Amino acid sequence: MIRAATLLALCLVLSACQSFYPVRVQVLDAETQKPIPGATVEGDYMMTELSVADVYGELIFGYTAGPKPTSATTDDRGLAVLPLSDYSARTRGARVHADGYLTSAANIAPARFDQIRRDSNRSEATPTNNPPDLIVRLFRPPHFTLQLVIPDGFRGLLRLDSSSPTTTVALPPNPRIVEVPVHPPGPEKLPLYYLGNAHAVTPEHITARYANGTSIPRDEDSPADGAIALRPIGRRDSRAIFLVGNLTEARAARNQIRELSTDFDALWNATPTKPTTRPR
Repeated sequence: MIRAATLLALCLVLSACQSFYPVRVQVLDAETQKPIPGATVEGDYMMTELSVADVYGELIFGYTAGPKPTSATTDDRGLAVLPLSDYSARTRGARVHADGYLTSAANIAPARFDQIRRDSNRSEATPTNNPPDLIVRLFRPPHFTLQLVIPDGFRGLLRLDSSSPTTTVALPPNPRIVEVPVHPPGPEKLPLYYLGNAHAVTPEHITARYANGTSIPRDEDSPADGAIALRPIGRRDSRAIFLVGNLTEARAARNQIRELSTDFDALWNATPTKPTTRPR
């Protein structure tokens, strides 16, 4: 109880101390370099981990909730003024949505944000007359996809790592699909997509098939409980764990990752076993 109160009090103090600063964001079509009017620009943060030692010397840990949401709409020049917070964050920037385009995001350089913060005389009424502080480029569909090519009949955990250092892959135009052979059970190093900017692999971008060409349905496609499917188990930073198997097997694996993902590393570092392959 005391620990929870300490953490809550510290979060409230940090929240009360934050300030917002006007950041000039320009949104462009990535292929034509023309401005995109009417795009919605939202504040985007990756929060820092917060640790608090209580009176017993124990640690409470978790991620700060982050600043209040902010948004703006681009004008005919593709420009918007977005208030961004100085709240403690690992990165801060803008996430952009526009009709007919894929959602994308970009981070403002820390040095640039520090300069904006130091310039206390900036006016929110006229900043779009100056060069943008941040440019976000949007691509039209289709979305990029990474297709895992898995040994025939494999069932078990897939550990996918896109942390640095890694390679980048230029995506073909249409369809934007990159096939990557994986060799379970050991962790597989995945490349970054390169589509104007480098994009880290996220679970919603991943599909799979067996080497013989048989498609493996995704959990999001609602396959039958007993069907073999690609099922997400957990994710932390640039690491993701999937399971190729049925729903019962997936639930058992998810149960190993408790609240706050304290067992994620244990599952990630589990002693590799011989891959399970079954005739298809």
